[in-house]
Amino acid sequence: MSPTQALRRSPFSLSSERPMIGFCPGAEFGPAKRWPHYHYAELAKQLIDEGYQVVLFGSAKDHEAGNEILAALNTEQQAWCRNLAGETQLDQAVILIAACKAIVTNDSGLMHVAAALNRPLVALYGPSSPDFTPPLSHKARVIRLITGYHKVRKGDAAEGYHQSLIDITPQRVLEELIVRTRYCYKRKPDGCGF
Repeated sequence: MSPTQALRRSPFSLSSERPMIGFCPGAEFGPAKRWPHYHYAELAKQLIDEGYQVVLFGSAKDHEAGNEILAALNTEQQAWCRNLAGETQLDQAVILIAACKAIVTNDSGLMHVAAALNRPLVALYGPSSPDFTPPLSHKARVIRLITGYHKVRKGDAAEGYHQSLIDITPQRVLEELIVRTRYCYKRKPDGCGF
């Protein structure tokens, strides 16, 4: 099934007019392993303003993180951002992730799904280490600003976030998204370029 067919058959009111960028803003153990919602929101604003729609994936316990992202967008931008965290079954999420041009994700289970689907992705790591649980795809790019493994269950900054994730800027992630998708597009023209 093509990405367009997947969108048309989707019960989630997604548009086939705009390409999808998927965000996986949740992570086990809460905000200590999450890129801050305000960074996700800033990236979403930039992508939506460039003509993309953003789809938020995750489990029911990630739904509030998705709502925080939505709340930071203006009304026009909210029309192009859909919070599906907790609304999909795993098979539905897999089909929709496969239809995304690219994925931005924390160190999470859905990161591994996106990597297995060989989607261009930017994986954001803080205290956990990609040395132990990397995304296994040549289309993946890990951004991590610290070294080693930190057994952290609580963040060291406001709202429970880890400072090493706060320090990853939306602009840096956007730059990596562009690199990932252009690389993919050059290697496979029917694929996934911006």
